[in-house]
Amino acid sequence: MENQELIYDDEQAVVFILDYLKKKSKCKLKRDDVEYLMDILYDFYESTGAIIEEDEEVPAGKEEVSFDHEDMFQFVKDTLEEEENSDRFSDEDIEAVLSAELAYCESIGIVSDED
Repeated sequence: MENQELIYDDEQAVVFILDYLKKKSKCKLKRDDVEYLMDILYDFYESTGAIIEEDEEVPAGKEEVSFDHEDMFQFVKDTLEEEENSDRFSDEDIEAVLSAELAYCESIGIVSDED
């Protein structure tokens, strides 16, 4: 998308994810859980250089960033383990939030389903 500012709204993302989750996940994952997992995903994005603050310019060669789903999943799992929360979420819970977050990104045009 040329010259169009893409805005990722944390609040909208959480609402979208909660709506997107299937019934089983909706029963288990509450807003605080989704926000917690989103914080971990934010750390992942930050670690890859994908997050550019509003007052920063996009570095040359960073116009497009791709993510490996398995890398994202493993980053979340590793972070949960480091924070001694590995038993708090099942692999299915993590996958559900990752899929919902990807759907949110697609819905606002940050990523395409071809990525």
